[in-house]
Amino acid sequence: MNAFEVGDKVICINDAYSVRIPQCMFMEFPKKGREYTVRGFCEEGISMHLEEIRNEPVPKRGEIWFYNWRFKKAVLEIEKGHKSFEKVEQLINI
Repeated sequence: MNAFEVGDKVICINDAYSVRIPQCMFMEFPKKGREYTVRGFCEEGISMHLEEIRNEPVPKRGEIWFYNWRFKKAVLEIEKGHKSFEKVEQLINI
């Protein structure tokens, strides 16, 4: 089962990429610590596309995917006393 869904906010936790395809050497890759939005998944569900990164398709392969294990779900930080905190408290206590 995939831990992510389209539209989820994720944080890159591993940006140590090994580029083996010459066409990919100058493409954009996720950076560690930055937040991204899940755009879609490969058929197996183990890799994703990101809204913020759109690379040109590689001939006979399409646009490159990024493995799910390189990301974690972003956690919404809520400060106590902030209006959104009150809304979350209401939802939890329902």
